Amino acid sequence: MLRNILVPMLLLSAAGCARPDWIQQTLVTVDVAGRWTGKWSGAGGGGDFGMTLQQDGPKATGKIELTGWDAHNWNGPIAGAVRGDVLSFRTWNGRVRGELIAADDEMSGTVTFTPVSASACCPNEHTSGTKTLKLQRQP
Repeated sequence: MLRNILVPMLLLSAAGCARPDWIQQTLVTVDVAGRWTGKWSGAGGGGDFGMTLQQDGPKATGKIELTGWDAHNWNGPIAGAVRGDVLSFRTWNGRVRGELIAADDEMSGTVTFTPVSASACCPNEHTSGTKTLKLQRQP
């Protein structure tokens, strides 16, 4: 008798703890593999942004390539994750982080550039900070 009461109560309490967004957070709905190019923009200007990605399920790896006189401060390998239609990525040292929404052959969102120190980069903070990023997949 006690078992007939405890089992349903246990199942109901466990169902109440389930996170409704679990599937959305683990489901991969986009393919971000390939070559992407575009522009970042924000306070102080903007510049070219290139990204080459490989994807294995929800994991994404690759590299970013910026052009310009201070590009060496930001270029390099990245690692990220795809959840739903969102790609989150960062460089190994965390100096570049981004979050982009992918739709077909376009991605847009933000990218944050963090210099090693205030004097290590970017006169007038041209590149540092959070910027808008728009990319197109290349054939």
